[in-house]
Amino acid sequence: MAYTNIVSNKTLGEAFNFSKTSLKSGKDKEIYDRCKLIAESADTIKDKLVDYNVSTVQVKLLVDAVKDYHDIINAPRDTRKSSKSSKEEMMVLHDECDRILEEVIDKLMLTYNASQPDFYLEYFNARVIGGWKKKKDEEEPPVA
Repeated sequence: MAYTNIVSNKTLGEAFNFSKTSLKSGKDKEIYDRCKLIAESADTIKDKLVDYNVSTVQVKLLVDAVKDYHDIINAPRDTRKSSKSSKEEMMVLHDECDRILEEVIDKLMLTYNASQPDFYLEYFNARVIGGWKKKKDEEEPPVA
């Protein structure tokens, strides 16, 4: 604020005129906008702020911190998007696995129904125990 008073730059002064409380209050986006305004304003005059005990390193740290804060407040939304696409991909893969299980492996098991009935029954029982219960509209395990 001292610099803006000396150069009589009212617009720049308004960019820096936030109390600590007002910087910390409000929604994340509002806090980010305030901090970004301060960081961008300070960055444009960083060489002049050295005379006021604000080093260029401090200004760079501020700019970087504001970018990091932006990344943090946007992370949950990005995570949800990523999670949603992962869930969609898992559903497609699950459906493909179900198709292979039902159309290929179950049919291969038919050969064991007569020769090794215990193994055949154990296989289909394991599918039920493993959470792969037949749906209401599905038939019983195929019988050879």
